[in-house]
Formats: sequence, C-alpha cells, structure tokens
Amino acid sequence: MAEAVALAAGPVAQEVVEEATSVMGHIINIIRQALLFVYDQVKGMLRYIAENPLAFITLCVNMAIIFGP
Repeated sequence: MAEAVALAAGPVAQEVVEEATSVMGHIINIIRQALLFVYDQVKGMLRYIAENPLAFITLCVNMAIIFGP
C-alpha cells in the first residue's frame, strides 16, 4: 500500500519508503537480539538455580530484603 502511494507520488517518496522500511527492519532486529539476550540470561539463571538449591534460597532471601514489608 505504502509503496503504491510512493510510486504515484514520485521517486523521492519511493526513496523515503525504502529507507523507512530499512530502518524498521534494523529496529526489529535490535529488539529481537535484545529479547534473545534476556531469554538466554533468564534461562541461565534458572538452570543455575536448579543445580544449586542454596542459590535459590539466597535469591529468595535477597528478594525478601529488597521488596520487604
């Protein structure tokens, strides 16, 4: 739809649409990489907690101190 309007408007509008599409692609890739990083970090923390019960207890105590009554 936007490309059809850009073609009707002229070459400058078509360039703007191409650049905007490219920028949106980069933004989507950045968001995807950030989400993958968070997922990997959470997965690693959960795996560590599962292997070390003391770590889970320590995490619970720290959370209770931070977000206490």
